Amino acid sequence: MTADLFASELAGVHDLRGDLRAGDDLRRALPDGDPHTDGPLALSGGSAGAAADARVRVAGRIDRAAGLRAALGLAPATPVADAVAAGYARWGAAVLGHVSGPFALVAWDRAAQRGLLAQDQLGGRSLFTFEDGPRLWFATEVAVLLRLLRRRPEPDEVALAYHLVDHSVPDGRMLYRGVHRLGAGGWLELSGAGRATRRHWAPRYAPPLRAPRSELAAGLRDALTAAAARAAPAADTGAVLLSGGLDSSVVAALAAPRAPGLRAVSAAFPGERELDETAWAAIVADRARLALTSVPIDSPDPLAAAEAYGAAWALPLPAPGIVIEAPLIAAARAAGATVALDGQGGDEVLGPAYFVIADRLRRGRVLAAYRLARRYPGIGPEPSRAAVRLVLTGVGFRGAIAPRLHERVRGRRPAGRYAPGWLRPGPTRLFVDSEDPWRWKRLDGPRWWAALADTLTRGRERADIADYVRRRARLGGLEGRSPLLDLDLVEFVLRLPPEANYDPVISRPLAREALRGTLPDAVLARRDKSDFAGFYHRSLAAEATLGRVRELLDPRRAGVGAYVDLIQVHRDLLDRPPPVGAPGWRAWAVQTWNIATGELWLRSHAA
Repeated sequence: MTADLFASELAGVHDLRGDLRAGDDLRRALPDGDPHTDGPLALSGGSAGAAADARVRVAGRIDRAAGLRAALGLAPATPVADAVAAGYARWGAAVLGHVSGPFALVAWDRAAQRGLLAQDQLGGRSLFTFEDGPRLWFATEVAVLLRLLRRRPEPDEVALAYHLVDHSVPDGRMLYRGVHRLGAGGWLELSGAGRATRRHWAPRYAPPLRAPRSELAAGLRDALTAAAARAAPAADTGAVLLSGGLDSSVVAALAAPRAPGLRAVSAAFPGERELDETAWAAIVADRARLALTSVPIDSPDPLAAAEAYGAAWALPLPAPGIVIEAPLIAAARAAGATVALDGQGGDEVLGPAYFVIADRLRRGRVLAAYRLARRYPGIGPEPSRAAVRLVLTGVGFRGAIAPRLHERVRGRRPAGRYAPGWLRPGPTRLFVDSEDPWRWKRLDGPRWWAALADTLTRGRERADIADYVRRRARLGGLEGRSPLLDLDLVEFVLRLPPEANYDPVISRPLAREALRGTLPDAVLARRDKSDFAGFYHRSLAAEATLGRVRELLDPRRAGVGAYVDLIQVHRDLLDRPPPVGAPGWRAWAVQTWNIATGELWLRSHAA
């Protein structure tokens, strides 16, 4: 990995026997030699601030800075890091309640010999730690953290089992044993007396807003507009990755008036009309008065993309979508952009609260649950009895029962029921014993709120989505920003009535109402959307790529064979991949991808 990718990362060490040591330039402080000296260590990039004895470094972007300055009586032009340092000197960790992200920060009061590490509320930036005796090493990227350590940690077998099954990992766990993510809304207290992990933010249930639908739509529009304004880049520095879907269209429409010079880039598929959305993107760009660049996507190599990503970040590529996104980012950079906006988070932020049906059943309102099931998002205008029954069973009754009943039933069933047949018994047991798919039921509030709150916070972090989106942009030389993943917007969405986005035909109905008059009517009325899963499937199943996958997963040599039965993998997955549309074709692509990228990671780990 080239050193310039580390230029905006934080890194350092806290020693229980001494100070938190940090320097200003990672590239100078960590040459090819041993970084373990008594001299200053790197805390590079980002912005720096100091107030009295409190020193703060920030990676990422801090929102609500104006309110923080006002609360401290500081001048409006005070640098953000200086304001955070002053806040920490006055309030300690309570300063975290005055800011939002995406950010990762370290604060240290040399006189008091105390400090903290913290992530923003939604995990827009991450902090990774590794404890080695009295020393705690930290960095905002796993790849940076590994450079600080004397030796590369062994694979974490639990995390690797999760990666192979569905790429998620248990909260805070990483593929390297002993490396942990601090976590969204988390902070780590540092002092000579010890360390303690705490939370400065977590979603809290409050009763839904009760207002006419028109007022709810207006409130959502205001929240979306404010989020776009906070993410909008400076003049002539931004690009939006624009598809024909609603999420990126919302970002483009609301960011354009607030980001002069913003341009749009869109993927073109000349030979696949069912995927090509450039005509829809052009409608949105024309309405928003954005210059639009269409980028042809030709014969991508997903394995090459996975190798490049792994070499840069020392982690597997979560999904092959980067083969479409990387050319768009490259085109944006070639046009002069330094910031890339996207519509990430729209599925969760603008989507429905599915489990309100379960809450109706828990209150004994069976008829109300049945009526909601007939309106279940995407079920269609005339749902069959079988479809309604499936929703009532899978979402209603399963959502309503207590989590301890799930545990009891799961404990009595064979472990193989919950993992693919090709996963070896040891990893299967590790996965099943630690997986808790209904953990969200332990959150405060009704089922609809708990499931939505978990999806908007811990769910995205477990799947490594926020870090992936940022890293893909960084590989292309840009800063990635996702305006829909905004704290104030998320907190507003968690107050919406759960029925507000229930529609059997139209997705995101409240957002469509909120954007009426801003987005073209044709875009707001559109019901279909291109499904790129088939494109990724065909890319992975192409003879040249599949041949490389078969060679990569040779049972005689592949290290992943310690975790999966490669003979069965070849028989079930690689010998005869199902065509798009056949039973199991989506699962085939996901499983093949996870096993192949797991092997690539193991090889890089052993190198």
